[in-house]
Amino acid sequence: MLGDRIDKLDAPFSVVNTAHADGSLTAARTVRFGARRRVMVDRMSVERRALVDRIGRRGGLEVALDVRVEGGALRLQSRRIALRLRRVRVPLGHLAEVTVIERAAPARAGGEGDTAADAPRQAVDVRIRMPLLGEVFRYAGTFTYSAFAGDTATDDIAPRTQERPGREASSAGATTSS
Repeated sequence: MLGDRIDKLDAPFSVVNTAHADGSLTAARTVRFGARRRVMVDRMSVERRALVDRIGRRGGLEVALDVRVEGGALRLQSRRIALRLRRVRVPLGHLAEVTVIERAAPARAGGEGDTAADAPRQAVDVRIRMPLLGEVFRYAGTFTYSAFAGDTATDDIAPRTQERPGREASSAGATTSS
C-alpha cells in the first residue's frame, strides 16, 4: 500500500490551516521527499449536517463526512463521495470509504531543554477501502503542532518552528510538522 511506503520513508511534512470568514477551513499539506515536495490542498465546510471536504486546488473530489467522538478520539467516516467536473457533480456511489481517526498522543520522551518533546502531539489513522479491493491506502502516524497568528496558506508553504517577530495578527493559521 502507498501509505505504508510513505510512512516507512519518514517523510517530513507540514500543514497550514487557514480559517475563512464563511466558516470554511483550508488546509495545505506539504510533504517533502528529499529536494522534491508534494502539496495537497483541501477546503472543509459544514453542509447539510455533514463535514464536506473538497480535495484538490479546484475541489475536484468531494467527500461528505459524518463526525463523532468515540473513545476520546475524533472519528470522520465518509457518507458520500463525488467528482466535481466544472459545475457538474458526479456521485461515485460506494466506490470507496474513507475513515479518519485522530486523538491526542502521549508526549515524546526528550531530554532537559527539549522543547519539541513538550509540543502537543496528535495521532492520526487514515484508511481508504474499496469494496472489491479492500484497504488500498493507510497512513498512521503522530505529529506535533503549533498555532501562529497572521499567516495564511500560500503556494509556497514552508514549515515554521517559531513565530516571526514584527508581524501583525490579521487571520488565524496553524502549522503542523511531523
